[in-house]
Amino acid sequence: MRSLSDQLVILMKMKSAVLIGLLLSVSLLGVAQRIKTSLPLDFNVRNESVQILGQHQNTIFVHLFDRSDHQIAAFRDNLGLKWDKQMPFDTRDFSLEELLFEEGKFIAFYLERVRGGRLIKGQLYDSNLDSIAPKVKLDSIEGKFARTVPEPQFQLSQDRQQVVVYYIEEQFNDNDILHYTRLNRELDILEQGIAAIPTQESRHTFHELLVSNTGEVYIITAEYKDSGRDHASRYRILRSENNFISDSTLFVSPGQDRFLNNTVFKIDNANDHLVVTGFYADDFRQPAHAEGLFFLVIDLNSLEALSTSFQAFPTEFIAKIKGVRNPKRADKLYTFLIDEVILRQDGGALVVAESYYRTYRANAPMYDIYGMPMRSGTTITYHFDEIIVLSIHPDGEMHWKNILIKSQSSTGDYGRYGSYALMNTGKYLIFLFNDDLNTRSNVVQYTIDGSGKMDRDVLLNSRKYNVYLLPQFGKQISARSAVMPSIRKNKLRLLKVEY
Repeated sequence: MRSLSDQLVILMKMKSAVLIGLLLSVSLLGVAQRIKTSLPLDFNVRNESVQILGQHQNTIFVHLFDRSDHQIAAFRDNLGLKWDKQMPFDTRDFSLEELLFEEGKFIAFYLERVRGGRLIKGQLYDSNLDSIAPKVKLDSIEGKFARTVPEPQFQLSQDRQQVVVYYIEEQFNDNDILHYTRLNRELDILEQGIAAIPTQESRHTFHELLVSNTGEVYIITAEYKDSGRDHASRYRILRSENNFISDSTLFVSPGQDRFLNNTVFKIDNANDHLVVTGFYADDFRQPAHAEGLFFLVIDLNSLEALSTSFQAFPTEFIAKIKGVRNPKRADKLYTFLIDEVILRQDGGALVVAESYYRTYRANAPMYDIYGMPMRSGTTITYHFDEIIVLSIHPDGEMHWKNILIKSQSSTGDYGRYGSYALMNTGKYLIFLFNDDLNTRSNVVQYTIDGSGKMDRDVLLNSRKYNVYLLPQFGKQISARSAVMPSIRKNKLRLLKVEY
């Protein structure tokens, strides 16, 4: 499993929660009705990580782990500790790669070390962490790789009924090979295969894998204009329905004079569409930036584009984010990353992006007792600033756009206390974050309804509740409640917000 700092690299790019639903135009939600906190647990923030797994029968399950130790803690609805247990596997032979919790069952995926390679295995446990069945072999990774073991990846369908386990076998001067296994939640193998993906050229890379509720697998690769792989000239889509053959390849391209970045692909299972969103720019020689939003809807039955649009950001909108008075100086956004695309039931989408960047400062050199210079370090500051929320109609036209003002910066903590937690109640989007990055910070909530109407409130004061929240590691556990971890003075607490 990844460490807390490793998780941060991924979460800075994209939050893992699946948020689907149509926002309705109703009055805004008030502040949270109830806030609960747990008693503190010992926690080493340098080595340990925390993962909120979910809720079942008024019990909240949390995964606490480091490189070799994996513990499950079960909390009652009032956040009293019910029990805590070690994951029952031998760390000498197995490594835990992924842990899911679905409808009262733990689904664990392991790598077993064997002579000549690795075996990918899965095992089911009940809500008391008792084994339901022995480990089952899902796939194997042969030991012909030159450097490191390919890392298995996991992708769930939107209804969370299916999961695809896959890894990429890199080929020198040739197309890479993607190995995949599609399973149900009982770990029954539904499909297994391989696909050659067009990555032979240095600027062609694997982008992502998706699986629909009906079990069709999509492999998406990117072709970049620049060596830094920031500006994509087009994306290629391969489908399992046609055995990933080149004749069935779909292409997504913004045209010759534009390039895409932050591109997100989503399967709209309700309408049988593929929705593609991303930022577009016209100069690949500059750092990745956004002049506007690209929006594409593809009918997965006819494979025809139903709508394609390029929605430019007005200069007044960019000027407001940048805080400049002259709109003529505001023509691009440089630091925004798309975190989430929320599909609307009518075929439109909500796009959530956050300004994130890092700055570096070289520390003054130190000298030893002989006056010789010693190696000096570099201080990294992590910045999480404004959030923008864009509502797009099915035809690609901009419905509304909002800016959520915030400014967060910190050093020496990998930015773990920055960013935000997102809840989707079906009627509102709720954003929760630390107003300032310190232990006395107020936790702020923004609420947005389906018409774009927005409100801002103070949820709580961190000092009063003796917490310092890590919102980006929070999880929505029901339609109107979320749990977020707090780490302060090497103590872990959970905070539950109910609306």
